[in-house]
Amino acid sequence: FSGFLCCIFSVFTVFVS
Repeated sequence: FSGFLCCIFSVFTVFVS
């Protein structure tokens, strides 16, 4: 589940940027 959270965070960061 940790990997999934990391992936979501990564996508979120790109979205904010």
